[in-house]
Amino acid sequence: MDKKIAIVLSIVLFSLIGIIFLVSSMIPKESSVKEAQQESEETNQEEQVFDISSEVNSIKIIIEEDKTNELTYRHLYNNQQFLDKIVELKTAGASNIISNIDPENEKYCLSLNYNGSNFCVDNEFLGSVDVPNCREDNYTCVIEIIEQEDEPMEIIMPEEEQETQVVEEEKAEVLALEKDINVGSTNIKKYKNNNSGEETIVINGKEYGPYSESYITYDENDWGILCNYKQKWYVNINGKATGPYEGEPSIEFYGEDLGFSYVKNNAYYVNLKNKVYGPYSDLSEFNINN
Repeated sequence: MDKKIAIVLSIVLFSLIGIIFLVSSMIPKESSVKEAQQESEETNQEEQVFDISSEVNSIKIIIEEDKTNELTYRHLYNNQQFLDKIVELKTAGASNIISNIDPENEKYCLSLNYNGSNFCVDNEFLGSVDVPNCREDNYTCVIEIIEQEDEPMEIIMPEEEQETQVVEEEKAEVLALEKDINVGSTNIKKYKNNNSGEETIVINGKEYGPYSESYITYDENDWGILCNYKQKWYVNINGKATGPYEGEPSIEFYGEDLGFSYVKNNAYYVNLKNKVYGPYSDLSEFNINN
């Protein structure tokens, strides 16, 4: 009888030891928990990057399908799928979303920022970029700033001093000084040709033009020039020239900052401090505080 009890007790004891071992092996160590959490966070981050890339790729597909159906990019901003996708991106945290289309040349680009990374898509490119590149006259994922080129001037080398004096006197009679402006260290002069009516701008001694029309806007800190050169409009803000533009832009002060508005593809845009806002159906939609 005592042997049976001893055997039973031994079996129970070994069973308890086995249960304790199994339970302890099922409890994860603290380091294992942390490693698992870290792996989960890294996986989530990878999934987020993949998701935004997928969303941008979806936008490219929508744009190309719209072009196939409409035979132009002109109606893209009426495409509800495109508009819904933009709303989804904003809801997900995307910012600085800029979309630009050129239906006449069948070009487009769209750029955005997500989690500190910039993404860009155009006719041929899809991926991340160092800087957001869509601008008012840039339809690719490469910055293209059109700078106004100086009109080449014909240099006359007179043989005699007397001829030089005659040329200068004739020029003085033909060109009339209309404005002489100083903004900081910049001097701007505007001349008008009494014969042709054309206008010439001289900035710190450097001559530009001639223009069929030109207008100067300025205060004590900033200056801007609007000019028409060969039936095309150009804007020069504090020495940075851009253009051409479809119609006549408007240079004005937005608060204390000088900027300009213009029309492109039947929509309004505002260029302020080298940043483009738009498109707008009406300029009243632009709010400088947003």
